[in-house]
Amino acid sequence: MGCLNKVCCCLGLNKVGLSLLLLMFSLLALITSLILTSMNFNRSRQQDWFWVGGVQSTSASFRVRIPTTEGTIRTFAISTNSDLTFADDRVLEETLKYNEADGDYGVKSVYASSLETDTAYYFGSLDDSNNVVWNVGSFRTPAPEGTRMSFKVATSGCSLTGADSPFFDDIHKNHDPFLFINAGDFHYEDIMSTNIEDRVA
Repeated sequence: MGCLNKVCCCLGLNKVGLSLLLLMFSLLALITSLILTSMNFNRSRQQDWFWVGGVQSTSASFRVRIPTTEGTIRTFAISTNSDLTFADDRVLEETLKYNEADGDYGVKSVYASSLETDTAYYFGSLDDSNNVVWNVGSFRTPAPEGTRMSFKVATSGCSLTGADSPFFDDIHKNHDPFLFINAGDFHYEDIMSTNIEDRVA
């Protein structure tokens, strides 16, 4: 209580005045947050995306989302060439087709095995004209299990709701971590089911 009195004294305010000042700053912070959210909100729902995880020395698992339009077909490709349109360099290509049984998410699981150790791979989705429909992702397989290796790890937490989250791209391009760990709250939206099986496909 003594500290509060000193603050009030220094600012020339009584306790009511200090409370109103704190309330004003809180409202200002809230308004600023709403403005920033409005400016950075991603209003177009991303239909094509993919994640890679569970990377081992010769395998990797992927979650691939395709547009939820009946009959949509995508070719998910993994290649040693960053230009996925070169079919000869692909080590895996899998045709993914959306149908109503996939529900509202259109998320498919893809598993790649027989990969080379300590090798860079690129992956992404192509349409029926062999055009890459979104970004091209990349990963590197580690050295064989039980073998020492040096690597870089990056981590990040919550991103602004609905934002394009450019800092994820910044982490990838400027730091190039071998492993990225999302510390939680990957997103808050597009949750149509509380069933975890619906989310992870």
